[in-house]
Amino acid sequence: MVLVATVIGAAAVPAPADDPVDRAEVAVALVPSAQVETRTVRLGDIARITTDDPRQREQLEALDLTVLDSDQPRETVLRELVVVRLMLAGYDSDQLAVSGSPLTLVQFREAAPFTDANVEELITQRLHELMGLPIGDIQVRLTVPVVDSWLQKFSDRKDLRLEVLPPASAALGRVTLMLRLFEGESLLSSRQVAVEILRRQRVVVARASLQRGQVLTRDLVGLETRLLGERVDELTEEMVVGKSVRFSAEPGEVLTLRHLEAPPAAKAPVLVNPRESVRLFARKGSLRVVIPVAEALQAGREGELVRVRNLQTNRIVTGRVVGRGEVEVPLY
Repeated sequence: MVLVATVIGAAAVPAPADDPVDRAEVAVALVPSAQVETRTVRLGDIARITTDDPRQREQLEALDLTVLDSDQPRETVLRELVVVRLMLAGYDSDQLAVSGSPLTLVQFREAAPFTDANVEELITQRLHELMGLPIGDIQVRLTVPVVDSWLQKFSDRKDLRLEVLPPASAALGRVTLMLRLFEGESLLSSRQVAVEILRRQRVVVARASLQRGQVLTRDLVGLETRLLGERVDELTEEMVVGKSVRFSAEPGEVLTLRHLEAPPAAKAPVLVNPRESVRLFARKGSLRVVIPVAEALQAGREGELVRVRNLQTNRIVTGRVVGRGEVEVPLY
């Protein structure tokens, strides 16, 4: 009774008129027990809420029920209290279906110093520094969760710090990294973890099914930005239009140099040779940037697409042969 009175007294102010609770059928199923990491207990902590309106579900999940005492880390929330709180929030009994456990035992638990999302962010930051790419261009996914299987056992320690040792090479795809856990300056534990490293890349994709020998037109291809676990040729629509397809491709498939072949040229001279130094031009509209030191990785005739390594950044790009020892790439 004291608990109900406390919550009613705290919640007696109706919802603001400019943010009304949407009217819809709502099902609230209470669970018998729950753990929370904040002192404020909300409806979403102790119930599964079903409604057709996503915004309404968010409002209900955020509905406060009670506040746990700092000296009493557990408390029982009665189903009757939940019903009263919903009515105070503006719901009528004919809108609600409250079921599940008649009471919920709520236990306060200190927030874990790390989550798997924290670990992924930490690894992403480390790889961002290593690879020299904007942080939004890299995404890291743990292949197996590490908090519950490893870090949770140290949750009672203080001043914890997690360190990421970089991989031997900045490769994409599945990579193994070493994580080290410190308490202050003392090493507590270390573990190898497998992650998938994705990089944001601008790629040309097929808009329709492509057949071998088909000549590409603008309506058959499109430019997209995707997170990929392998490096692919970053082409543009202008680079591929007019080329024929070496083998079939499905709608949505990323197109690379291996998909394409240029129209046959009558013994056109080779203007770029593998391992030859070339000048790299980057062009966007009237803006033109010249990179004087680059290395061709393929042979190419005028108009053909070749891969070139920028020796200043060691990055491999794809460009069009425009002259003797000269390759032009798009500037994004």
